[in-house]
Amino acid sequence: MKNINKYKKIFILIFAIIIIIFIFNIIRSKNLIKNNIETEKSIPKVTLGTRNSHIEMVPAKEVYYTNINNKKIAYLTFDDGPSSIITDQILDILKNYNIKATFFVLGKNVEYYPKIFNRIIDEGHSVGNHSYSHEYKHIYYSPDNLVKEVLMANNSINNIAKKNMDVKIFRFPGGSFGKNMELKKAINNLGMNYYDWNCLNGDAESQNPSLEMLFNKFIKTSQNKDKLIILMHDTNAKVNTMKSLPKVIDYLINNGYSFDVLK
Repeated sequence: MKNINKYKKIFILIFAIIIIIFIFNIIRSKNLIKNNIETEKSIPKVTLGTRNSHIEMVPAKEVYYTNINNKKIAYLTFDDGPSSIITDQILDILKNYNIKATFFVLGKNVEYYPKIFNRIIDEGHSVGNHSYSHEYKHIYYSPDNLVKEVLMANNSINNIAKKNMDVKIFRFPGGSFGKNMELKKAINNLGMNYYDWNCLNGDAESQNPSLEMLFNKFIKTSQNKDKLIILMHDTNAKVNTMKSLPKVIDYLINNGYSFDVLK
């Protein structure tokens, strides 16, 4: 009988411990949820746009109002460089066609590849700021962070060029689509214009897209537009962007486009 009572007591004790642990976990979970909510509220919210959403949007007015003759103009733009291989090869192609382009460079890559960056300048291409790091979470945490990234990139550009480049154009990493107005005002307050795109080859939308996919995407997004700001990339992974560039240029020439740079 004593043994039975002893086992009952042990059973009740174990059961009580289980109940206490269960209740403790419920309370702890609620506190974690509450803390996460409070933490999220304390972080500024920034909606990051995708690379192919609202591609009609090109906010810089100069593109539309400096060309009163309604000529067909194409602006070839390359993001995320310079790189050690592909940028050089793209520059070779542009030199062969005697065409100037706009390179939205990253400050860190300018520091990595100073010789290639100076080639961009020496051959008469336009340089735009694309931030220092391209790290979304850091850049878009606050307008102050964005400004610091832009100024760091400008500092790298000027130091490597050994002169004040006075860069006045910026492209938001990922585009300006969906960015809050405070971020856009921060760029304007620096005396800079920001440019998106209204045409692209889709080289950032999938891994290793084929030459055919890139060209077809370019054709699809270029239809019925007299002025094209064409988004491409010149990182070393974009081999097919480089390989498809002559075909893109030939198409534009054959369809009556001239070429210009953003500035």
